Amino acid sequence: SDAPYHNSLHAFDVMHVCYLLITKCGAEKYLESFNILSILVAALAHDLGHDGYNNTFHQQISSELAMTYNGISVLENYSAAFLFRILRKKENNIFARLNEDDMKKMKARLIEMIMDTDAAHHYNLMNRFQLGLDTKKLSRGLLSSMILHVSDVSNPTRPGPIAREWAYVVQTEFFRQGDKEKELRLKKSPFMDRDDENLPQMQIAFIDAVVQPIFRLMADFMPLIEDHCLKPLHLNKAFWHNMMQRDIVKIDD
Repeated sequence: SDAPYHNSLHAFDVMHVCYLLITKCGAEKYLESFNILSILVAALAHDLGHDGYNNTFHQQISSELAMTYNGISVLENYSAAFLFRILRKKENNIFARLNEDDMKKMKARLIEMIMDTDAAHHYNLMNRFQLGLDTKKLSRGLLSSMILHVSDVSNPTRPGPIAREWAYVVQTEFFRQGDKEKELRLKKSPFMDRDDENLPQMQIAFIDAVVQPIFRLMADFMPLIEDHCLKPLHLNKAFWHNMMQRDIVKIDD
């Protein structure tokens, strides 16, 4: 993809964070090799073919993808289908040694994990995970979905310079969609209007609504996340608050 953010670099980055959560934060003791393989492949594939415009945009313009997938998890459905079109070619089939039953399980897991990266499923995924913790019936599949999803939203948990670089790239892609919304006279999406730029506010809103709660929930199950992810997150949030207080809200500032 030529999208500023949703491209191969993001795919590799998400896979790398999944790997770190598995190996450095203690997830590997709960997972089997089958789960780990499925997580890493799903991470690489979860945004395959993403064009840099979100599901809401595709639904608003009734794009071909939106029509194909009936407006339901449009990009996630497309990415999952894209993955299996790639794997259908003999030279690409990294699962060739799996038997028929294991391949069916792998396909089901990959599809479920990719579907669970849809932002519209964020709170439902958190509720399912909390229920698993409360009832002590947390499945490996659900843990796998959580590892992938938190990795997908993990930019603000990185060391400051890396977190800020990702924030700049995300805003670039947001403005690209915002420009198209203006062109088509669509309703403005939050934080996508380049004439109303406020990167610190965007980052703080994302941290408060999405990143901090889900990483806090994961830390209840995997305590090492506190040091590896939540401490950098708090530092980055403080940085953005400082920028707000100094009225530095644009990249050029």
